[in-house]
Amino acid sequence: MTIRRPLLSFAILGLVAASASGCTADASEAAESAELSSVVTPTAPYRLRIELPDGVTAESLHFPPAFLAKGDDPKVASNYTTLIPGQTVALGASEGCLRLPSLNYSEGSLNCSITLDASSEKVVRLSKLDSLFAGEVVSSSSIFPVIRLADNGAEYDEFYLSTYDLSSGVMFVAGRYRVKLFGSSGLEMVVPEGDTDFHPNLDPSAFFHTTTVRAKAPREAGVFPDASTTTPALKVVGDYGNGFEVDAPLRQGVPVFVLPSVLPSVGEIRVEAFGETIASTYGSKEPQTLEVDVHRLDVADVTVPGLAGADPTTVPGQYTVARLGQDGKTWRPLLAKDGTVAEMPTSTGLDVPAGKYRITVRFDGGGGSSSVLQEHYATLE
Repeated sequence: MTIRRPLLSFAILGLVAASASGCTADASEAAESAELSSVVTPTAPYRLRIELPDGVTAESLHFPPAFLAKGDDPKVASNYTTLIPGQTVALGASEGCLRLPSLNYSEGSLNCSITLDASSEKVVRLSKLDSLFAGEVVSSSSIFPVIRLADNGAEYDEFYLSTYDLSSGVMFVAGRYRVKLFGSSGLEMVVPEGDTDFHPNLDPSAFFHTTTVRAKAPREAGVFPDASTTTPALKVVGDYGNGFEVDAPLRQGVPVFVLPSVLPSVGEIRVEAFGETIASTYGSKEPQTLEVDVHRLDVADVTVPGLAGADPTTVPGQYTVARLGQDGKTWRPLLAKDGTVAEMPTSTGLDVPAGKYRITVRFDGGGGSSSVLQEHYATLE
């Protein structure tokens, strides 16, 4: 009996020590768990994915789309979260603005209608806009305010769209918008979702006076396709006396709107050909049309007589065109954009006004001879 007590006492002490050690470990783990739960609070992120329209690649964007949380300063670059088209990005805010990319060096515009739901991923499919108007518009101002509209017609975000943006394509979020200019009430356009080449074809007369300049159809039907030149033989020039000058080719039957509605009737509108004014008018608040008679000048390939009774052959060449100036003495050549004389391939043609023309053709005479020059004259009236 005396031998067993110490053994029993030892066993009981060991059990108590083990129990105490277990309690200490549990308390430590509970304290650690409580401490961790106080600093880590998991939240479900808001998810957003941007899809580009068919045919537009992320590599073609000079600036990627980006998200700006509601209330953040849009002027601070670090506030934006870059979005990779086609990839889902987790965001910490449920509302904000989407900075839309353009296909040029402009950073695009903000569309502040983005609302995210933590329970699902939001996919925004962009559309690409290439033009606004049905006609060819030439204006002393190339900036068009665009306002996003709510379903009830209320106006929200306003941004500015330039003709430079439109020349290369600008992105839009699907929805309703109003395009305004010079205090006009503007026109509404509805942007579809995911459209590659969206053209609203707005009526320019809502923004400009209906002062139009158009070329009448050529009296002679064209035999060959139009020659590709860096400067047109006929062009419209508008000088508004305020530092702006517009310059555009005069196309057959296509009205060119040139005078903004709020400018006074002081701007001259001219049709120029070969460096001279052939028709002009001044802007008016009343609708008016300036039409120009147009002729067709076509130049065929060169016919080269055959040698020793052989059949003649035709060879391609290059030609230049000059028009006799209004002084009746000076031949005024059609110039390229760099100021040199424009040279065009044969089997092409030009729309030109009435007048006397000198056509100089250069071609290879064959048989090892050097280039041959021929001059031809035509009177169109």
